[in-house]
Amino acid sequence: MDSDLAVGANLADQTDVLVNKTAHFVGEWIQDRATDAPLELPAHIAAEALANECIADAERRGILPDEINDEVGDLKAYLTETVLAADPLPTSQNG
Repeated sequence: MDSDLAVGANLADQTDVLVNKTAHFVGEWIQDRATDAPLELPAHIAAEALANECIADAERRGILPDEINDEVGDLKAYLTETVLAADPLPTSQNG
């Protein structure tokens, strides 16, 4: 009976990955790289570097930038808020 539960849980996990492929990828990517953020850089620069790396990795897996945008919105802002835990990105360089 326990093996039936394990099989059911595994199938549920696989279904979630298939249904939410982009969300799963971004979540896993952030988990794997959360400590890789270059803390010496301003948050908006570090977020841009991380976003570019995430998009490149996603494209290698067949996930388009638009799919990431549909899932999390602005990836740089999302990374700033989640990984870098900083204030939102500046909206203007002129202040």
